[in-house]
Amino acid sequence: RLINMAVAIQIDNKAENNIIQFPNSKKEYGIGKSTKMWCLKSQDEIRQVYDVFMEKVNEANTENKYTIALRNLTMFVCAINIGLRGGDFCKLKWSDIYNEGWTFKDKAEYVPEKTRKCHKHINLYWNSDFEYAMSTWLNWKMYIKQIDSIEDYIFTSQKGESITEKSWYKIMERTRREAGIKQKIGTHGLRKTMANQYIKHANDKGQALVEVSNMLGHSDLRITQIYACLEDENIRNGKERTAFLFE
Repeated sequence: RLINMAVAIQIDNKAENNIIQFPNSKKEYGIGKSTKMWCLKSQDEIRQVYDVFMEKVNEANTENKYTIALRNLTMFVCAINIGLRGGDFCKLKWSDIYNEGWTFKDKAEYVPEKTRKCHKHINLYWNSDFEYAMSTWLNWKMYIKQIDSIEDYIFTSQKGESITEKSWYKIMERTRREAGIKQKIGTHGLRKTMANQYIKHANDKGQALVEVSNMLGHSDLRITQIYACLEDENIRNGKERTAFLFE
């Protein structure tokens, strides 16, 4: 009997040590605000953010403030155009976009950081909005003599280094709040915005989905559909179509 009691005590002690200690607060659970980045869902939302960036450009009263404001505006216009991940976008060089004679490439082959080890490249495409914004930025950088080589970074900090993704994230979040956009956008939301707008404004949305999937380097169309925020919007619209009680 004593032996049985000793074994029982040992088992109880082991059980006590193995009891799962549940967190006492949301913080311990890791529960907090969502970190998911959403896209700008319409041209109106894009215009709202653009107008805030443009206002900063118009209000700049020194060369330094104007340079920062114009850089931020250019980054926004170009980011929603080519859809690169934030880290890759911040490290773009002039040579990624321009030929040696400072003419735009027809398209650019680019190897993202995420797929650099396997040398998997994507093609960058852009439209006239991108070219106008980029040309304006290039002319200004040349005017203030801040370009030494076509191998320089396009978007630089005040120290002359490439702007960090963290800094660009903070700029975007501050600006979208000023613009009255409730959903988080960050840097990744700009990539999603490109996908969302490209598909929405296509005549053949199925073909557009395939094209966006290739541009983003996705291996599955399902991923692209979710990524472009389309599934969420479709479900919301679908749910609304079922409403009838209070018409």
